[in-house]
This record gives sequence, C-alpha cells and structure tokens, in this order.
Amino acid sequence: MASGPRALIIAIENYPGAQGLAASLPGTVRGGLDFYGWLRDKKAVPAENIHVCCNEAWTAGHPANRIYAAKRDAIKDAILDLISEGQDKTTEFFCFFSGHGVALRSDLPGGAVDVLVASDFRNIQISGDRCIRFDELVDVITVFVGGSDLYFFVDACRNVLPNAAQKVASLAIDLENTAQLTRPNWYKLQSTVPGEVAAIHSGFSDALLKGLNGAGRAKGFDENGDIWVKFDLLASYVKKEIRPQETDGPQNGPGLMYQVPPPVESECKVHVEDAGAAEEFDFTIRLGITRETRKFTGPDFSLALPPATPGYRFELRQGGAALEQSAPASTKPLDLFEPVVLKFRKSAGGLGSASPPAPPPLRRLSAVGAVRMRNVATGERMTVHGSEELGVVRSGRWSVELPVDGRVVRKTVVDIDDDSPLDLDLDTRVASRAAASIESQLPANPGTGLPQPSETLADLAERDPAMWLSLLAGSRVLAPRSTFSKLRKFEVASFDDVGAGVSSVYLIGAIESEQPLYYFLDEQYQGPLLGIEGIDGAHHIRVENETGAHLVSIAMPGTEPPLTFPTWLAPDRVTVAVFEQQGERLEFAHQYLLPVHHLSAAQRLNIRPWEVLRIIRMLCTAQKQFRDGKVIRPGARMDRPIWDRLTAAARLDPITGVMAALDALGRDRAGAKARRSLAALRKQDSALPDVDALAGLLDKEAPKPGSVPILRELLMRSPFYPKRLPYPADRLEYGTPWTCWRGEVTAPGT
Repeated sequence: MASGPRALIIAIENYPGAQGLAASLPGTVRGGLDFYGWLRDKKAVPAENIHVCCNEAWTAGHPANRIYAAKRDAIKDAILDLISEGQDKTTEFFCFFSGHGVALRSDLPGGAVDVLVASDFRNIQISGDRCIRFDELVDVITVFVGGSDLYFFVDACRNVLPNAAQKVASLAIDLENTAQLTRPNWYKLQSTVPGEVAAIHSGFSDALLKGLNGAGRAKGFDENGDIWVKFDLLASYVKKEIRPQETDGPQNGPGLMYQVPPPVESECKVHVEDAGAAEEFDFTIRLGITRETRKFTGPDFSLALPPATPGYRFELRQGGAALEQSAPASTKPLDLFEPVVLKFRKSAGGLGSASPPAPPPLRRLSAVGAVRMRNVATGERMTVHGSEELGVVRSGRWSVELPVDGRVVRKTVVDIDDDSPLDLDLDTRVASRAAASIESQLPANPGTGLPQPSETLADLAERDPAMWLSLLAGSRVLAPRSTFSKLRKFEVASFDDVGAGVSSVYLIGAIESEQPLYYFLDEQYQGPLLGIEGIDGAHHIRVENETGAHLVSIAMPGTEPPLTFPTWLAPDRVTVAVFEQQGERLEFAHQYLLPVHHLSAAQRLNIRPWEVLRIIRMLCTAQKQFRDGKVIRPGARMDRPIWDRLTAAARLDPITGVMAALDALGRDRAGAKARRSLAALRKQDSALPDVDALAGLLDKEAPKPGSVPILRELLMRSPFYPKRLPYPADRLEYGTPWTCWRGEVTAPGT
C-alpha cells in the first residue's frame, strides 16, 4: 500500500451497559463524521486509509473493512490493521476520539492516568480491560506505525474517579517488526485539562473543525509567506472558542497541518454611527507605504482583504475631515486573520475636532536578561530587556523565550489583546524546596540575578531540581570534591575513595513532602534514604553492589505506590539515578552511568576540569530532549566540540549515548549515525542490555538483550515486550522514556 496520511476515528455515542457514567453522549458521532469530512475533503486522505470505530451508522461509501465496532477488542483490531498496513508507510497520522474519558488513580502507573472508555464498559471496578490508556495509544502508534507528524484530538473528560479499577489492561502489542522512523513530531489537543470534566455540549468538536478549516487565528504565515493552519494557533483558537472550559495542547513540532488555498480573505466591515443614507465617505486603507482609498455612501460599507503583516491601518474622512474610530479602540495595525468591524463616529464638536484615541496601556515585561518574542501568526520578532516597558505590541499570540548561553532555558506562550496590560515574568521560581535551598547558598550574578554555580558554567536559569541534583552528583563522580569551590559545601556523596573494579549506584532525589523515603534492591527492602545536610527536601544513598542488572524501587509511603525501574551497574562507574516529586507522586527523571574521575575509564576520556559541569548539563539536557521527542544536540556553541569529542556521549555515559543513537535511528532509515554510535558503545565495558537491544534494531542476527532494557522504547521494540517482563505490562508507565512500574513492591508501613 502506498505511503500517505492515515487516520483513526473513534466516536462513541452510546454506552448501553455503563454504570456510573452517562449512557448517551449526543453529538459524538457527528463530531467524528465532521472530522472524517475534513480528512477526506481538505487533507485528501483516501477512504481506505481511515479506520473508523463506531457502533452507529457511518457515512455511505466508506469501505466496510475500515469500519469497526467501538468495543475495546474491535478498537485494538483497528490499531493492528493500521500497523499492518501503515508501518513506515504513513506520513501524517490523525487520531480523533470522542466519547467517555476518565483519569484513574489507585496503583496505576503515573498515579492519575488518562483513560479512553470503550463502548462495552460496565463500571470502574471491573472494566479496566474495557479501556485504553491514552499515553499507551500514543506510544503504540509512535513505535509501530511511525511517521513524521502524529496528531491526537481527544474530546473526553479527564476527571479523577475514586475506587478505580486496579489496572487498565495493556494493549500488549507484541509484533516482531516495529517502525523504522519512531521519532516523529507529536501533537495532542484535549478538550479539557487534567482532573476536569468536559461538558457534553462544550463546542470542542465544532471549534476544532472550524479551526482546521482555517477560521480566524487558527491560521498564520509560514516562512515562505503561505498561509497554514498551525497546531499551536489551532489549539489557541479552540481554547478561546470554548471558554471557560480549558484545553490542553502540548506539542513538540512546527505543526503545519493544512495549507489554506488562496484566495484567503477576511471581511472588513465599516459602520458610521448616525450617518445618513446619502452621506458620502472616503475610506483609506494603508499597508506599509501603499495606500488605497475607496468611496462609499451610507452608514455601512464592506470589503474583503487578505491577511497581511505588519498589518493594515484605516482612516475614514468626510469632506476632508477625519472621523474618530470608536472600535476597535486601539490604533494598532490589524492583520486581518479574522473578520473585523470598524466603527467610526462624528464627535460632538463636529467633524475634525475629535480628540485622538487614548494610547493603549503599557505592557510591563518583567524578566531576567533579554527575552525574545515572536508573533506566532505573523512571524514578527522582537527582543526586549526586563527593564523595558512595551508600548504598542501587536495583539495576538506571542512565543516568549529566555536564552542563556545559547540555550533556551525558559519558554512560554502568551495571548496579548488590546485591553489588558501584559505582566510577564519568566523568572518565577518553581515550588521546589531543594532547588530553592541550593540557589539560596550560591552567589548570584549581579547583572541578571541568576545563580552562578561556577565560573566554568554560565548562569543557571533553570529551576529544575533534577538538573541541580544531576550537577551536584555528576560533578562528584567526574571530578574530586574539591574541584568546584562554590559546590564544595553541599553534602552530596563523594566518590574520591572508590577503588578499581567497584560498581556503585547513587540514588538522589528531591521531594516536597515530609515523608520518609525507602529503597529496595532487587525487591529486597534496604532501608531509608538519608537527608542531605544543607539541602532542604533532598535525599540520597550510595550503595555498592554486584556488576550487572538490578531492579531499584523507591517508596514514599502514604502517597503513590513504590516506583520500580531497571538499572545497570558497571565496574569503575557510578550509576546516578535522579528522581523528584511532582504533585503527589515520585517521577524518575534521569539516569547516568558515569566513569569515576580517578579510575581508568575516566582517565582515558581526558576530561578537563572546566568541562565537567558543562558535560553534566549537556547530558541532563539531552535526556530531556529525548523525553520530549526533540533532536538531541547541545544548544550552546562552545558545548558542541565537547559533545563531538565524546562521540555524542557514548564514551562518557552509555545511557545517554544509547538515547542519542536511538534518536538518530528514529529519524534516519539508513541509520548511519546510529551505527557509528553503536560501534562506540560496543567498546565500552558497561554491557548495557540497551546496547544489545539497539544492535537488534540494526541487525536481526545481533545477540538478544540478556536483561530488561532501561529505555522503554527499546523495551517495546525488543523480544522482552511483553512476554519476558519481570512485572506485568499492564503496570508499565508510559509518557516517560524510562522502563518503570509502580506498586510491584510493598513499602514498609503499608
């Protein structure tokens, strides 16, 4: 079957056996049909490439073998058919779900998990096998179908239900072949935010379809000047249309969804208050240095204009005298991405005597250093310093970035309108006891106010406790404790005393609660983690153990079930595992396999002292880039030679090296870069199971991994999944790059 776009539509209107959920959701099938129409009419997706799961009658003419029931098993059949027919033959993928959704708590992976409810659902106590985890669906499409851009639209509730089913059955897709290109851009637009319900008649589907067709500010210019529906603009448009209901729309790519064919025009209406039917007016349209005047008679006039940047200015005169513009009140240029009504009036004192409109309110920008701003629709860019006041700022959606040392360390999106002042602060501290405790003990750059952990590292703008702990722990592995004077005071573990041939694991994490933390090795309870003197909310433990594969569990009794993950210990290296508390649960953030500074593996790398902190920051950032589906590469120019010298981290940290290789392989069918990284990884003495799993993707005759891969993508693409797992696939955690389970060990006191 030829390559092209593909889609999965799940529209469920009736739940005949449901208990505790509404038995009928009017309008869901119509929403699915409207989305189907957009796929066929605007995206030209062939009907045979659209798999539909619906119990009600579908549109006439759709192939019968592409229509499935909306029961859970039938939905899985549709997914399997998609994989069979679309693996590595899919360019864009679109998924639309409209029906019941919930968030289940209990001992499910991730605490509260978004669940899509199939039509054969009965009740929450027994029907975990009649549901599909949304994050698993995303991962299955990513790993087994592949493609360049994957779009998911979900119109369903996300409220947390008590007394949840103990587990939601995994799709357990166990196929020999996975997709070659598994690092797509992904986009998710959900009709509500975590923990909230979605109104039955919220208007989400209607707003989505209007936006997909190019209504209003759901569209904008691309770099060539063509007009496209863009995902971020679409998400903003839908959010505005269905307020007060909030939406959730994360993405990791540019999201050019649909090129709106020319001519693209918006209606510009002109209304003159109290004008007589015979009165004549001159209406002037200005765009840059060009101007055009149109004459009209009577109180109303209308014309169509194409969107333009930086925007149009308008003027209305009668007998040579200017009339006052009463609406919109602002004198800003209008880009005409959406229709506008211009209202003019004659002032009480007569024509030409109207006072000029009041200037728009100043936009106060509160930020550290210089921030970059980009108008998402028009592409207009500007740089603003924190001390500046912004006067006239074009209304619309703006992307705002704070760059430090060549890296974008904070980013947000703001909607600016004509009526409200902008109070933007990119320097807001996150609620992290550990990060705040560390920062309070470091000197600050007097120019920016940002903490300076070392002269060898630029100001650290990230408020990420996992990065702070990575820097502290990693620097002690890669360098003697005395190397960094500003960090010497922190009582994290030192590895100056590690002997040759010893393998260690160092667990370090940040939590917000006062709960004790306990840890297990290979299901055996070991005891509590220790507080770190001088760092509020931080805990750690250093443990020496046998080389090879181990399972580590961390428990915080009274909150979420224990978190379990596989790890690997190697001689002359320290496995650093970093975790943090987010909300009520522990999250596994990073894992590094670092050579001890005074032993042979590190000596061969010839790491210079000034490079150490930059290296740790690069590794931490690379793992976050991998998690978010972004290309792994250093942001700071001076970091790139270091990264290249260490062969994309394969020689330094095999775990991050595998991530870099897997990222490269998921973007390049030939896998040339991945093969070079694999060759470097093969020279290490770590014997990571992920290296064998990676080799199996490049060579079917390669040895099979002897233990569970650390990275979940390699787990899903290896013979371990799901038959040889130490714990059930039902309890695997998705939405994370790591192989993790929850609730498989019993914490003390529970």
